[in-house]
Amino acid sequence: SSAKSFFVQTFRPLAQGIIYLCEELIRQNDAFPSQFQSQVASTDVIEQEILEQIREIDRMKASMEAISQAMPIPGMDAMANLFTVMRKKL
Repeated sequence: SSAKSFFVQTFRPLAQGIIYLCEELIRQNDAFPSQFQSQVASTDVIEQEILEQIREIDRMKASMEAISQAMPIPGMDAMANLFTVMRKKL
């Protein structure tokens, strides 16, 4: 009788506490990706690196084309085409 009373008095609040804990963990887990993204950045780090590489390739290609127009050198067109291919691969 006293064991049953003890079980009823402790098990139910304990079970409810565990349920509340699980619900809170689920809520926090669901909210984590959006909170993390808003605190860190809205774009992917890898995406930013690739975009920076593309911008650098564009700058180098523009420089090569400017040099080629000012001082035509054989093979400069091939170099410019190489930058175009590199950009497409990114």
